Amino acid sequence: MEPHGTMRLGELLANRKPSVSLEIFPPKTKEAEVRLEKVLPRLLQKRPTFINVTYGAGGSSKQQTLALVRKLTRITPIPIVPHISGISSSQKEVAEILEYYLEDDIENILAVRGDPPKNAQNAPTKGDFRHAIELVRFIKERATGLCLGVAGFPEGHPESVSRSEELRHLKAKIEAGAEFIVTQLFFDNRRFFEFLDALEAAGIRVPVIAGILIVTTQKQLSAIPGIAKGTKIPAPLNSALQKAVTPEQCLDAGVSWAAQQAEEILASKSPWVHLYTMNQAGPLERLMERLSIQRLDEIDIDRVF
Repeated sequence: MEPHGTMRLGELLANRKPSVSLEIFPPKTKEAEVRLEKVLPRLLQKRPTFINVTYGAGGSSKQQTLALVRKLTRITPIPIVPHISGISSSQKEVAEILEYYLEDDIENILAVRGDPPKNAQNAPTKGDFRHAIELVRFIKERATGLCLGVAGFPEGHPESVSRSEELRHLKAKIEAGAEFIVTQLFFDNRRFFEFLDALEAAGIRVPVIAGILIVTTQKQLSAIPGIAKGTKIPAPLNSALQKAVTPEQCLDAGVSWAAQQAEEILASKSPWVHLYTMNQAGPLERLMERLSIQRLDEIDIDRVF
């Protein structure tokens, strides 16, 4: 493997170089594990800026996340950025996870409140962290050297009363030590750029990484508002998927939309894109072909666009 050098995202993103990162999730079945084993080499070959590993609703995939993170740190020099979810977690559990990650020289964490398990959506939340800021403070007190990221919502946090209230909470997390923001997926870049303007007006000046999903089926698109609450589906995207007859046409429509989003964002003042891969390599490879990109960490804006 190549030597690591600094892998703190706050420093890596400071030069504002356009780049793309990827999110994967730990497999929950043997079949899913086999599929991911086949996909991982293809994803790693693309050299993303970092790879984010999710935690599962209510920490439901905690052990799988820990195992996948450890495996990735053994096979690639690419920075691995695990989620730590506060909901349903005790301080003891989080402290143990931090110790585990520090043993593996993890330098970056995405600290999120997280979602409750599906079977506990309306039940009282158990755990020591009701809000993400409590988790951020807890981690910074125990691992001051870690670079922390938090979530952002270009179309508004589904539980916020107002944008101003949401920004106050987000600014508090930055002041508590968070150094970058990864957004929930969105399909309308105007909402992302409005979000950036609102952050700047609120005095929040850290890298904001745009979350993008390459939609591959109409069924997937229809399910998104229920999964990523508050996400709006633009009529032209919905129409393009509805007109698609074959799976290939659906994929082409989704890749085309995501490519337009990525082009505009990578050429903007916040030139970082985070792709939610759904543990698939094919859509990513098609997107890279559309953008004429060979490596995700070496994007030449003048050449590509």
